Amino acid sequence: SDHNVEPITPVQASEVKQRDLLAAFTATPRLATAVLWAASRDEAMVVEHLVDLGRRTASERMAHFLLELGARLRLVGMADRAGFACPLSQYLLADA
Repeated sequence: SDHNVEPITPVQASEVKQRDLLAAFTATPRLATAVLWAASRDEAMVVEHLVDLGRRTASERMAHFLLELGARLRLVGMADRAGFACPLSQYLLADA
C-alpha cells in the first residue's frame, strides 16, 4: 500500500470478499454503478489534493480541507450548514 489510514474516532470495519462483492454487483447493478461513482469521486478528490500541494498557500489548503470535510460530513448526516464537530488536533491538521 502507498498510504495508510489512522482513525481519530472509534470505527467498525468489515471484510468483504471479492466474490461476494462481485455477486452483489451482478444481483444489483445499481450498487455497482454507485460504487464506481464513489470511486470516480474519490479520484477527483485526489487530483484536487495534488492541486492543493502545488498551487495553494497553507491557509488556502486548510480552508479547502475544512470545507471538503464539512461537505463530506453533510453527506452522511454528521454536519449541517452551521458546522460540524472537529476532533482533529493541530498535529492531525498539519498532517492533513
